[in-house]
Amino acid sequence: FARCRRLDLHGLGRVGDASMAHVRRHFGGIVELDLSGTGVGDAGLWDLLAGCRALEGLRLADCQRVGDKGLEGISENLRTVRRLRRVDLSKARCFSNEALLDLLERGGGVLHAIDLKGCAQLTSLGVMGFRRGVGTMQLRRLELGGGARVGDSAMGWIASGCKLLDTLVLPKCVEVTDLGFEQLSGKLTRLQTLNIARCAQLSSR
Repeated sequence: FARCRRLDLHGLGRVGDASMAHVRRHFGGIVELDLSGTGVGDAGLWDLLAGCRALEGLRLADCQRVGDKGLEGISENLRTVRRLRRVDLSKARCFSNEALLDLLERGGGVLHAIDLKGCAQLTSLGVMGFRRGVGTMQLRRLELGGGARVGDSAMGWIASGCKLLDTLVLPKCVEVTDLGFEQLSGKLTRLQTLNIARCAQLSSR
């Protein structure tokens, strides 16, 4: 499989950490990998990232064995290899706000897209990683919401640190009020797609 560039394993719940050594060995040139809904955890993720150094897109949606150590592995890859551009962590609920904060701080100059929809454990603390004192993250696409407990302050951090966004998906951010959305106004000048469906506190104002 030396010429294989895309590998889709999503939904294979019996595929776990032991399989990642084989993926690393035989699919070392892949640029897109989908592990959504598999049994891969932190150890397998570290093993994979150590060998698949051409990886640009990684989907870990609904991977309930990926925790803080796994996100640390992604952070390390972003810091050293600097090729990963797209990470999908939607519905993955076993990593903490602190782990996400570290990932965003290290990946701010690398990541182009991140999906955090359905990560119900997240609060505004984790989203603080989007904040930048000077400059901007390279993010073009951000998906957040679906149960995450983020508030108005999170919108301010996104507005200040994600000025290159062209797609912002924020469905069901039920703790964000008009004040939070006002902070986005005039800041995200490249935005082409905005999803604020079921943001219950958003009024006609």
